[in-house]
Amino acid sequence: MAIYGIGADWSGENKVDEFVRDEKACIGWWIDDAPSLYKILKQMKIGDIIYVKSSPPGRLIIKAIGFVTNDEPFSYDEEAKEHGIYNCIKVKWIWLGEEDLGKIDDKYNVRNNTIYEEFNPEIQTKIVKMILDKLYS
Repeated sequence: MAIYGIGADWSGENKVDEFVRDEKACIGWWIDDAPSLYKILKQMKIGDIIYVKSSPPGRLIIKAIGFVTNDEPFSYDEEAKEHGIYNCIKVKWIWLGEEDLGKIDDKYNVRNNTIYEEFNPEIQTKIVKMILDKLYS
């Protein structure tokens, strides 16, 4: 099992509510513009944890947490499908809110990226605790 962070701000348009409503998480870039992001998306497996994040300077804010429920990428919309772009995965979102983790000082400089695997054990532990608190409260 892996934990991934994903952004939901597409050129100033917040997609968190749409992601939750449609049980999905998507990359907002075309594959030609960001092929490495698609490689990360294809690595995701059923049962992996994904969280929607925002990363204002020096901070990490968690806005939603869920589990990947289908690891077969699909198209965000008809335009993406027409271009052969499969930029979304299915997610069951189980935690919604705004948890400000404050300043994260770990030299892991990818949190401003659209999508990344989370390796910081403190953040991983916090996310798992948030899931368990939601499930058992």
